[in-house]
Amino acid sequence: MHARRIGVTGSIVLALVAACATEDMAGNDLDSDTSGLRRTNEIGDGDTNAGGIVKEPPPNTQQISKNGAIPSDLDRLNPYRSALAGRKLNEAYVAAPILAIDPRAQLALAYFVDCALSSSDWLVIGKHAYRGRLGFATEWGNGACGASCQQLVSACVFAHLNGNGVNELISVRLPQGTPGISSASAAVNIATAEQASRPHAEASFWGNFFTGSDWRANENACLIDVTRASLRRCNGDSTCTRAIRGTCASTCTSRDSNNGAYSRCGSGSALEVVTAYVSTLRDCRSPYSTGAPISRDCSSCVALVSSRDTYCFRTQWDATCVNEAKQWCQ
Repeated sequence: MHARRIGVTGSIVLALVAACATEDMAGNDLDSDTSGLRRTNEIGDGDTNAGGIVKEPPPNTQQISKNGAIPSDLDRLNPYRSALAGRKLNEAYVAAPILAIDPRAQLALAYFVDCALSSSDWLVIGKHAYRGRLGFATEWGNGACGASCQQLVSACVFAHLNGNGVNELISVRLPQGTPGISSASAAVNIATAEQASRPHAEASFWGNFFTGSDWRANENACLIDVTRASLRRCNGDSTCTRAIRGTCASTCTSRDSNNGAYSRCGSGSALEVVTAYVSTLRDCRSPYSTGAPISRDCSSCVALVSSRDTYCFRTQWDATCVNEAKQWCQ
C-alpha cells in the first residue's frame, strides 16, 4: 500500500448492505420538514425518568444524534426488542435499561423515533430528546407498537443502516396503500425537488426487528439495479448481515407507478416495504482498471480491496488499488 493512504486497515472490516448516514458529505444539516430526505441532530447522556411526546424539548435536554447507525448499534437493543414494542416510546428506557448508559444504543433508538414520530414531535426521556421525522407509526407514541407498526418502522430503520461509513442522503418512499399511511404522506407523494435530487432507485427493505430470536434473521432487502451500485452497500458476501432476496422486480409483485416504491415483497408478500432512492449509482466495472471508487457490492474482490485499503473505496481506485486487486483476488 502506498504511503499516501489514510485509514488503511490490515484486516477486513464489517461492511453491510444498504448503509445510509444522515448528513451530506460536508456534514451539513439538510433537514426538511416535508421531505423524506434525512438529517442529523446532536448526542448526549441522560437518565431513565419517563418523559413524553412534546412539541419542543425542554432547554436542559440533550438531543440524540442520528449520524449513521451501524448494525452493531441495533445489536445493543436485541435483548429488549419485544419489551420495546410492547410499551409506548416514552417507556423505552424502562423496556431497555441499556439506553440509560449506552450512546450507541441511544443512537439506534434515535432512528426508530425518527421513523415513527412526525416532524412536529419530540420524544423526551429524562435529559434526552429524540426528534421525530417521517411519522410512519405515530401510534407508538401513545401505546404499544403492533404488527404493522413494527414492520414499517423496521423497514425504515433497515433502509438507514450505515455499514460502510459513507455519508449519503436517501429519499425514503412508500407505495400508495401502505397500511396506516395516508396517501398525502410526503413519503408517498414525493416532492419535485426530492425526485430531482435523488432520481436513482437503489433498493427496497422489509422485515421485523422486534420478533424472533435475532433481528438480523428478520432483515430483508432486494436490489433494484444490479448492474450499478451505490457506495453505501457491499457485495452481499459473508461480511454482510442482510439477506438479499434478489432483484426487486423478481421478489416483489407490486410497484407504485408514481413514486417507484415496491410492495408485496418476499415470501410473505410484505406490504410494509421502504424503497430508497439515491443521487448516484456507479457502474460495476473491473477492479483491474483505474478510475473512480467502485461500490463494494459489485464483487467480492472489490469488497476485499476496499476493506483492506479504504482509500480505494473512499477516494480513488488508482494503480495501487489495481495492483492490490491482482495480488489478492487473482
